[in-house]
Amino acid sequence: MKDLGSLTYFLGLEVQTDPFGIFLNQHKYTQDLIALVGLQDTSSVDTPLEVSQFMQAPHHLHLAVVHRIIRYLRGSPSHGLFFPTERVIFALWLTSKKQDRVSKSSTQSEYHAMFAACSEILWLHGLLVMLGCVLSDPTPLHTDNISVIQIATNPVFH
Repeated sequence: MKDLGSLTYFLGLEVQTDPFGIFLNQHKYTQDLIALVGLQDTSSVDTPLEVSQFMQAPHHLHLAVVHRIIRYLRGSPSHGLFFPTERVIFALWLTSKKQDRVSKSSTQSEYHAMFAACSEILWLHGLLVMLGCVLSDPTPLHTDNISVIQIATNPVFH
């Protein structure tokens, strides 16, 4: 192992620590996004949107909405989340998530994970179709558990 020093940047998140807590933001990511879209020279707006739910039926006209969101980000690239020291310590020690199911075997666990992945793939395919992008090839889903493969390919279990 190698000590890389204090955490300052991880997976697009900028991390700033001080004795009072931890502050997270995505300043660099926001600036890169603004440059990618070419909105560096536009003015910013105070709110991202009045209504921000377009995932059900997106259209080309919604590109203007995306531009508005990016203009909002242009005016607030350093906004982020602050976690006070007490809450950070509390969160690090007591963070847990209750499982929604108890699996009796690793095969059952992996099968449930593959089922969840299939659900996400189907949702993404539907979204791409609504956006006008039709995929001609199937999306591969990989597993190395032989029992899961046998269950998934056996028509008795469908």
